[in-house]
Amino acid sequence: MTAYAAGSEHVGEVLGEFADEKASFCLPVACLIEARIAVTEEDAQLLDVLVDLPLAVPLGLEFGPWRQVAAATQLLGGLGRACAALCVAHGAAGYVLTGEPEAYGEGIETIPV
Repeated sequence: MTAYAAGSEHVGEVLGEFADEKASFCLPVACLIEARIAVTEEDAQLLDVLVDLPLAVPLGLEFGPWRQVAAATQLLGGLGRACAALCVAHGAAGYVLTGEPEAYGEGIETIPV
């Protein structure tokens, strides 16, 4: 999401593919929060654009009990990564679109941006 707010063409291409396929995509709220903290006020406006896309599905922490979220956060080094990985682990998403694919190790499919 940080890459999207920074104007990444690669992220835009993937979102275009989603639109062509009419495929929804998850936006873990923890990732949105981390992205908001990492970008300028001006770039943060693009996060609103992302959330408002017709196929975007913002998600809270509904993927597992809090202990599972805590364990995934500790394992992956961040709440945003944990929530993205849990979306995949629980079948809400097929992969994580990320600038840090190495953080997920094996078992969570990623698409690097």
